[in-house]
Amino acid sequence: MSNATPIQGHYDTSSVFVAVIGRPNVGKSSLTNLLVGEKVAIVTSKPQTTRTRITGVITRGPLQYVLLDTPGVLWPKFEDPVVGEHLAFTGAVSQSGQIMAVGGVTRKIEGFFELCSRRGLTGDQGVILPRDNVEHLMLDEKVVNAVREGRFAIYPVTHISEAMELLTGMPAGRRRKDGTFPKDTLFCRVDERLSEFGWLAEHSFKKPRLMPCGRVRPDFA
Repeated sequence: MSNATPIQGHYDTSSVFVAVIGRPNVGKSSLTNLLVGEKVAIVTSKPQTTRTRITGVITRGPLQYVLLDTPGVLWPKFEDPVVGEHLAFTGAVSQSGQIMAVGGVTRKIEGFFELCSRRGLTGDQGVILPRDNVEHLMLDEKVVNAVREGRFAIYPVTHISEAMELLTGMPAGRRRKDGTFPKDTLFCRVDERLSEFGWLAEHSFKKPRLMPCGRVRPDFA
């Protein structure tokens, strides 16, 4: 990024912005001070000392380098839920989260079963479908036998939370009276991530705040 003013066909000055980014206690502040030639950032052995963005300026001829010493980046202390690819999901979802019946479910189940069969049935594969579709199923005998033998599964559900629990292996969680969800539930993670996105949009590089379920944002140190 540069800001330049042309004077008689030449640039008077150009500014280049350089962000110093890395894990806590790896020498970002020391490097910034060394390059600037004076102490503009605090250097200690204590992690999370730098809480806000610190700016230092280096001038070299017509060039001006603006160094941004940033808070240390921490890896998240928890991982996002992983959606399993061993399950297929068919159905329609209402605004209230109810899973509604759809057409062609028998063909969809048999098609996914054939795909899994070619790749090898593991016993983990299966199909999530609306409970209202169960009475209309007319499955091929080999699919029925695979289900009976535990080599394939069919999961009828009535609400999206049931499907998400099957897909992620996490409890969905029920909203509490204060509007939050229990810790270590899927909806709590979703709530935290949405809150985090909103916070980042307004307060990048500022002090971490408490997330809805009690954890502190782990992104900045």
